[in-house]
Amino acid sequence: MQHAVHSVMVTRGAMIKWSLMAFIAGSINAGGFMACQRFVSHVTGFATLFGVGVATQDMVGALSMLSVPGFFLVGAMVSAYFTDARLLRGRRARFGLVMVLVALLLLLAAILGHFQIFGQFGRDYQEDQDFILLSLLCGASGLQNAAVTTGSRSLMRATHLTGMTTDLGIGIVRVLFGSDDRTVRLAEFYVMFVRMCIVLAFCFGSVIGAFLFISYGYLGFLMPTFLALVCGALGFWIFVYHLDASR
Repeated sequence: MQHAVHSVMVTRGAMIKWSLMAFIAGSINAGGFMACQRFVSHVTGFATLFGVGVATQDMVGALSMLSVPGFFLVGAMVSAYFTDARLLRGRRARFGLVMVLVALLLLLAAILGHFQIFGQFGRDYQEDQDFILLSLLCGASGLQNAAVTTGSRSLMRATHLTGMTTDLGIGIVRVLFGSDDRTVRLAEFYVMFVRMCIVLAFCFGSVIGAFLFISYGYLGFLMPTFLALVCGALGFWIFVYHLDASR
């Protein structure tokens, strides 16, 4: 019983951090779509665009869409190097550093966009200008998604909701029809509640971000930049105690 109560307390403490990360991700995704009509954290979408490009014989555009998720992958790898790999070696994860890197990429997107490096905010996608913007935003998304994945022991994701919604549906069934052990079902309820908070935080971040991007264009990325720095200043210790304790 003591272990179950401790796990619940950890989940409550992590909820605010994970929700803040989802809020950031929602605002970034809204900004990418409003800037150049592309969702930046949907690797599946880029793979689909690659397929469409091949079918329509637009090989340059197809390869461009295929390469952009590579920056998401690189971001995830850099994040894993400073978090997961360090934990595997028995060292303290550098979650704070990862969030500072996220902030730097978002700040660069805001500054370059403000000085018209990416062209006018809100126009249709143009490969020669928007490729760099998408790469910066995908890199930032990969960094923070891997941080949440490592910190939550793969229980949570922050930058997209498909897997989260699937896990939420499974969790609801587990709470209603799962184990007869009250402690197990209570723990599952808290995990389900956190997932609901993350979904709502992502949606709320999209709404607030959209209003800011409508008013300020590329400078709207300064809001998630600030929040990422807040996470970095906090050290963003998602479940680190639980991870260390399990070794």
